[in-house]
Amino acid sequence: MPSDATRCRSDAKRSQAMPSYAKRCQAMPSDAKRCEAMRCDAMRCEAMRYDAKRCDAMRSDVKRCDAKRCDAKRCEAMRGDAKRCEAMRSDAKRCEAMRGDAKRCEAMRSDARRCEAMRGDAKRCEAMRSDARRCEAMRGDAKRCERCEAMRSDAKRKMASNNPDYKSATSIHEFTVKKIKGEEVKLDVYKGHVCIIVNVASQCGLTANNYKQLNELYEQYAESKGLRILAFPCNQFAGQEPGNPEEIVCFAADRKVKFDLFEKVDVNGDDASPLWKFLKHKQGGALGNFIKWNFTKFIIDKNGVRLNATDLMLILSTS
Repeated sequence: MPSDATRCRSDAKRSQAMPSYAKRCQAMPSDAKRCEAMRCDAMRCEAMRYDAKRCDAMRSDVKRCDAKRCDAKRCEAMRGDAKRCEAMRSDAKRCEAMRGDAKRCEAMRSDARRCEAMRGDAKRCEAMRSDARRCEAMRGDAKRCERCEAMRSDAKRKMASNNPDYKSATSIHEFTVKKIKGEEVKLDVYKGHVCIIVNVASQCGLTANNYKQLNELYEQYAESKGLRILAFPCNQFAGQEPGNPEEIVCFAADRKVKFDLFEKVDVNGDDASPLWKFLKHKQGGALGNFIKWNFTKFIIDKNGVRLNATDLMLILSTS
């Protein structure tokens, strides 16, 4: 057992140690406060760490969002590029189609040019055919003309054989001529008649007035005085009597002509009618023995001899 002294010393030591404990106990509340504050700081630090983590997470989210936005923009750009590419493909297709159309158009133009050339060739061929037909017709006309000319020559030779030499003839009654329709007439049928022999034309400036005067003379004196008018169409003066016999007959009928019409003749030149050669030979004159123009008139008495105009009026007024 320890002694009392030992116990006393132990108690004294404890007594001496008590103030330190008291002081520490007094300091305990402050430490507790500091601990509490530290706990609060720790909690705030933890919250801050948590907030920092969230901020980091948010920053990562923001980065991811930015990346997504960039991706979205790139996607949008790619979509735009895709649309442009599609549009370009469409344009390319249209261009290709247009090139095809252009080729077809060019082919059609070439075909049109060939067609136009063929039309031109066809027209030329048709023109050549027409020319060939005209040439053939002209050959036929030439042959007919040759035959007609031969017939005229034969008729002239026959007529010449039926007519005396105009230089030795003394009267128109010695001559034979042809009526407008071709029948031969010996002029001695006009013995006992005063006659007017005239070369006529249907397209002359003198036509209307002369036909009118000849009609009036014939109507006035044919029955009462026995006047006869012998009209010979002639085409030698400016081609003013171009018609054939049928046309000349129609022309005369339109003007109610009643006097005698004979076949178309030449009045000048080597081929002149023998009757007209006789009339010119007997006429003579300072201007030469040739007919000057259309509607030249010769007045013949009842014996077939030429008279002048005053003699005609005297005969018509006294007969």
